[in-house]
Amino acid sequence: MFRNYFLIALRNLIKNRIFSLVNILGLATGITACLFISMYVNYQKSYDNFYEKGDDLYRVRWERYSDKGDEIRFASACPAVGRTLQETFPEVLNHARSYKAKGVFSYREQVFQEENVFWAENEYLKLLSYNLLQGNADKALVAENTVVISESIAKKYFKNEDPIGKFLSYDQRLKLEVTGVFKDRPENVHCKTDLLISFPTFIRMIGQRADHSWLYSGFYTYIQLKEGTDPAQIEARIPQLLQDKIGDLLKQYQLEMAFFLQPVKDIHLTSHYMHELDANGDSKTINFLFIIAYFIILIAWVNFLNLSTISYIRRAREVGLRKVVGATRYQIIRQFLLEAVIINLIAIGISLILLELLMPFFRNLTAIPENFRIWNHSWLYINLIGMLFVGVFVSGMYPVWGLTFSDMNKMLKGDFKGSRTGLLLRKGLVLVQFVISIVLIAGTLSVVRQLNFMRNSNPGFDKNHVIVLNTPTVGDSTLLSRREAFKSELTRRPEIQGVAYSSIVPGKAIVSNLGSIYKEGDEPTSSKNYRLVRVDHDFLELYGMTFLKGRNFSREYPSDKGAVVVNEKAALHLGFAKPEDAVGSRIHMGRDFHSIIGVIGNYAHRSPKEEFEPEIFHIQPGLYGYLSVKLIGKPSNEILGQIKDKYNQLFTGNPFDYYFLNESYDAQYQEDERFSKVFGIFAILGMIITSLGLLSLSAFSANQRRKEIGVRKVLGASVQRLLLMLSKEYIILLGIAAAVVLPLFYWGLNNWLNGFAKKMDIPVWMFILPILVVGVISVFTISYQSFKTANQNPVESIKCE
Repeated sequence: MFRNYFLIALRNLIKNRIFSLVNILGLATGITACLFISMYVNYQKSYDNFYEKGDDLYRVRWERYSDKGDEIRFASACPAVGRTLQETFPEVLNHARSYKAKGVFSYREQVFQEENVFWAENEYLKLLSYNLLQGNADKALVAENTVVISESIAKKYFKNEDPIGKFLSYDQRLKLEVTGVFKDRPENVHCKTDLLISFPTFIRMIGQRADHSWLYSGFYTYIQLKEGTDPAQIEARIPQLLQDKIGDLLKQYQLEMAFFLQPVKDIHLTSHYMHELDANGDSKTINFLFIIAYFIILIAWVNFLNLSTISYIRRAREVGLRKVVGATRYQIIRQFLLEAVIINLIAIGISLILLELLMPFFRNLTAIPENFRIWNHSWLYINLIGMLFVGVFVSGMYPVWGLTFSDMNKMLKGDFKGSRTGLLLRKGLVLVQFVISIVLIAGTLSVVRQLNFMRNSNPGFDKNHVIVLNTPTVGDSTLLSRREAFKSELTRRPEIQGVAYSSIVPGKAIVSNLGSIYKEGDEPTSSKNYRLVRVDHDFLELYGMTFLKGRNFSREYPSDKGAVVVNEKAALHLGFAKPEDAVGSRIHMGRDFHSIIGVIGNYAHRSPKEEFEPEIFHIQPGLYGYLSVKLIGKPSNEILGQIKDKYNQLFTGNPFDYYFLNESYDAQYQEDERFSKVFGIFAILGMIITSLGLLSLSAFSANQRRKEIGVRKVLGASVQRLLLMLSKEYIILLGIAAAVVLPLFYWGLNNWLNGFAKKMDIPVWMFILPILVVGVISVFTISYQSFKTANQNPVESIKCE
């Protein structure tokens, strides 16, 4: 019996091969698109999911604010909180601290600048599941002047030598003994790490404030809770703990503090605070893409159901004959369900082939690493089984509830055209397709326009033709004088407009933060938090900062070494009614008062996405950080080679690394660009699937009304009127879809734009264009089949009458 069902199913597929091909390709395209988006979503959600005690691992996050409206939210914490939580609450089993670093490391002739460096306590290795290939995890970072390195760093510096017991030089200031080698960390981790230096070394260099301070920020603190502990209960008890421990300190500075426990698994998609270790993703974007994935498969299923319905209506006479010769209802259902299984399995097979063929392109588009293999994850097979089940159920609905209960006489006569309920169902499904298609196209336009708006908006500084180098840190007592000589040498070159040293450059997060700043005449308790940027005299001019009032730092005024320049936000933060009023006043910063000599306009230091921060610029001789070189025109290999030669001549032992500021600054849009490309590609796929469905549906609809069309042509109806008649119901459905989508789209777009500090205006055409695009494509698709039917000889249509 099964063999008979199988042969009949194959014969029907071959007999209606064009129809079957459209059905299968539409379904396969939908499945492939859904699986690709699911892969991207699951990769983003896979961050930090490999920790041994991951479900009980939390990062302690810190907030400081006051009744003066000052607030700051750190991804890091102060050094005292981790130990205090473990000593106070028995539910806290363990804690570990780390502090971000960078610098020049060397071993013999191997010299490199390393960015992924942390000072870390020994417990850090266990809590964050570092897999030591060599060394003892119980004591690798206990002693001073020890370092644990990744296997890639071991190969980079030591080649084929055994690194254990050998010494790495750090900025030629420290000799660090290698006590362990850990397996390279995966890409999907919030704290990318290459070297871990023992925390006791950091305490020796910085002092006890790195161990006991409640006001020193930048310490990434992790705790492990007892299994089953509710972190909210710990958070609720922290305010009383703070009152007991530092109540007097909080009262003195009129501060409030709060600590929160972040599940480490959630950091990548939900954490966007000061001192983040990397640019994190966005849970809203990921959830939206997840919805889009199932929108697309929904379009494919809608097509599948519509086309399956058409196929079964065409086979109504076959079903009637089967009933006459004794076929039971359940035998007919089994026949059609088997055909549905075959079609779905073929679609899934094609989808898997497409996945493998298109995988390199998709990896390049989304930056998913090679080691994240889609075939190694159970969610793929769960999705495939679910899609098979739903696909069979969807395509089997009509034969179960439609054909098997229909009038046998109409079936045998060939007059069966489906029920009114079936007609309404098909129209409803087309309406759903229109709604989803409009949403996809409107969403793509919105993302692209907002991205272009941010790219083209004035950031408030000049980022073009700037080369950024790391400030040389390795050298003897003549290093500072050689740095000035290097700057003078570059400045004399005709191709170079300016050179400046600074602690930070645009595009990099400002990590220096100070809270004890207030204007002269105010009480110390009025102090607020500000971001500090250490610069030389030429930094603000090099980046073309706009002065609202006052002047830049000048070497003609020796007193400028104790002066500051503030941005517009900082001036208002200090309490001035207008930013310009700040010029000429003094502020308390550190241990002294400093004169404000200028106020610059706000600029998008990190990104146009983020709100402006209060920034204070001050001169600091011998500062470390970055060297900015502003060129007259576009950089050439010749000038880069000259800069490199001079750098290597003056700064032996310092690697020459550089990047172009505009490229680095624009790299922050990479995730948005990926999102817009992914969104756009799958919007196109969704429209293609919809068009395939409309093509077959309109052909079926026109064929069912073939006799009516023939009669109308005999009575004088023109082809244009017939086309309008055949397209009218789809145009009405499109109008209903537009009425449903527009308010929802406006609400969703506004909600999404609220996440950007700089956001585009929403033009009217953004609501009209998606509807026009869907309308034009749909009408063209429908008209193609309708035109063929309307142009048939009416004699052929009505001769049987």
